[in-house]
Amino acid sequence: QADFSPAISPNGRKLAVASLQDKLGGWCGEIEDLQTNIFVIDLADPSDRDLVVIDGGWPSWGSDNILFFHHNIEKVEMKKRWGVFYINVDEGLESDMIRVTPEDISAITPAAIDATTVAVATIRKPSGFGEERNDEQYRHIEVFAVSNEPNEPLQKVTQSIRPLADHFNPFVIVDNGGQKHIGYHRCKVTDNVNEYTVVETKFQKIKSDEPEVGVFRVSGVFPTFSPDGKKLAFVDNEFRGVWVADEQGLRMVFELEADSVFSPVWNQNPANDILYICKGPAFQQAKPLHICLIHNPGKGNNRRQQLTRSSNNAFPSTNREGTRLVFRSNRDGPKNLYIMDALRGEAAGDAVRLTNGDWTDTHCQWSPNNNWIVFASNRSNPKVEKKKDLPDPGFFGVYLINAYNPDSLVKVMDSGFDLTIPGNVELFPGHVNHPYFSPDGKTLVVAADLAAVSCEPISLPLFSHSVRPYGDIFLIELDTDKLENNDFEEKRDMIKFKRLTHSRYENSTAVWTMYSTDNTQVNWNNYIGTDPSAISFVDPSKGESFLVTGHLCIGRRCC
Repeated sequence: QADFSPAISPNGRKLAVASLQDKLGGWCGEIEDLQTNIFVIDLADPSDRDLVVIDGGWPSWGSDNILFFHHNIEKVEMKKRWGVFYINVDEGLESDMIRVTPEDISAITPAAIDATTVAVATIRKPSGFGEERNDEQYRHIEVFAVSNEPNEPLQKVTQSIRPLADHFNPFVIVDNGGQKHIGYHRCKVTDNVNEYTVVETKFQKIKSDEPEVGVFRVSGVFPTFSPDGKKLAFVDNEFRGVWVADEQGLRMVFELEADSVFSPVWNQNPANDILYICKGPAFQQAKPLHICLIHNPGKGNNRRQQLTRSSNNAFPSTNREGTRLVFRSNRDGPKNLYIMDALRGEAAGDAVRLTNGDWTDTHCQWSPNNNWIVFASNRSNPKVEKKKDLPDPGFFGVYLINAYNPDSLVKVMDSGFDLTIPGNVELFPGHVNHPYFSPDGKTLVVAADLAAVSCEPISLPLFSHSVRPYGDIFLIELDTDKLENNDFEEKRDMIKFKRLTHSRYENSTAVWTMYSTDNTQVNWNNYIGTDPSAISFVDPSKGESFLVTGHLCIGRRCC
């Protein structure tokens, strides 16, 4: 049982919550529509919980008996249609659900003004990621009145203020004079209406709850540190360019006019100033995606050397000598792991298949000090049918394999267990992804949904390259002695881990650095500050894009 979106009635005697109580299986990995039920709790006796709405969320009191909420009326994946409704809680489940907002628009996150008026966030026309949006495709705040039939709004609040920007989660404030005001949230990224931040020129240091872990924010994705720890590379939020921070400054060193670039990673040999990138469409496995090499990227070399010939290839990583490169590819059908020459690619010979099965092996990284390769895979349950509201079937866990012994498979962590049933050992269709070795090879950091969700995801901004609005960073300690002694059987399915972050948003693709943000031997940390000045791109629509997310980089000081 988990409760979300609490709302106290005007008389202070009742609490309404969106809850997973009475939902079969509880949270099942949904990324947008949690299908919660609404309960009203008597605060004099909190154990007294009355079910008043099945499949509703975000309750808001219009009076002591009128409750507004949102509800998704279309369960077909990617075609959701939300509306705002109200009920009389005194009638319980017998009360009719009366729609307030029109059926041809989506309306969510209601904030009641009174028993007959409510502020909501609307999306009047659907849009897809990457599309140039007009004002009706942005999320705006509007006010509706209760009537016999859903009608047009009493007031459009934000369309005239900033039509090409998203606005979230309205709320109502009453001033000292009793006047009511509507507030809302917005992702403010710049004061210039025609410019939207992609890369901030200052990194932001963030307080960490873990004493041995330092956290700072980089406005980008897929960070990677050079093997000597002195260079930081990452991709901007548009997936258009590769940025490097080192002794020469913070700058873009590689840019594409078309396609996407992602997953940069340095060659692990410090003598090789080489950066690998993936070039091609992201999240489109039927289209070609190539691994490319950039020599001396810090010198602004925009020339790339393509290492793969065909198919969809991604997530490269070299051995510590910098001579061999592991990557995932669908060249033989399913996504499996392959190894090829790190400097010449397939021009030096065909890639050698390392794993072989009708499942997905991905997110691979070679250990910095031995021949072990860590990767994510759904091999524990590859044929399961995908559930609604999930981008994939899930069941992704983390595994180790020796680069020169394909039979040496070690399961490190599975996708989690259904803990709602005592003693249950069935796997949960979760995601433990993007594993990465610490510099000493003794610890893994992973991104996982083991902590489920902490709010209703529909209330959050959605990012085009962040397919799940949840996920946190965890550490897994490895028993390297057993690995080196080939003691595989005793090293299976570890369930001990340590949580590092707690966020409503997705934290992902974590990496390590041997230096803390205060270390004077490196220069990338010179860009840590409080000045949010930015280098901006103009979105084609002159409006805010979906790509306003940031990224967390974690450095464990004891490594």
